[in-house]
Amino acid sequence: MNIRQATEQDFSAIRALYDQARVFFRENGINQWQKGYPEDEILYGDIAGGTSYVALERGKVVAAFVATPQKDPSYETIADGWWRLDQDYIAIHRVAVDNACKGRGIGSQLIAYVEHEIIGGKPCYLKADTHIDNHPMQRLLQKNGFRRAGVIRLACGSDRGAKRVAFDKIIK
Repeated sequence: MNIRQATEQDFSAIRALYDQARVFFRENGINQWQKGYPEDEILYGDIAGGTSYVALERGKVVAAFVATPQKDPSYETIADGWWRLDQDYIAIHRVAVDNACKGRGIGSQLIAYVEHEIIGGKPCYLKADTHIDNHPMQRLLQKNGFRRAGVIRLACGSDRGAKRVAFDKIIK
């Protein structure tokens, strides 16, 4: 598998992954991304900003995610827990894996890519969040050393105010 920064040529494949994920969530009773999120302008912005990544197998996009050093306003306030550090961080957002590839460890490979390629194995602080009912993503994060930090509320977007389970990981 090859992981790289996404380009505009990857847009339709990325869009298809998120559309597929939306159906998967709906069929599994997870009310995440059901209002059209992420919108096209967000995806184009991620690509233009250099924070969108894709995983390819035999030239086909099989996963997409965002890793960004930009502060997430949703992370400013946390309930039922705490962030372990008060410092800059990399946020992992919008992880989507092709349904045909689920269960093969691709999500763990994406996180390893963030840790080893994007931040180069240097000390770093990672944050992520997911829907309260998205147990597969919660398991993925915990399996890869993330700690449940608490509950945040989304500060913007179509689900503004919705609760999300937040996670963090310290890389030394």
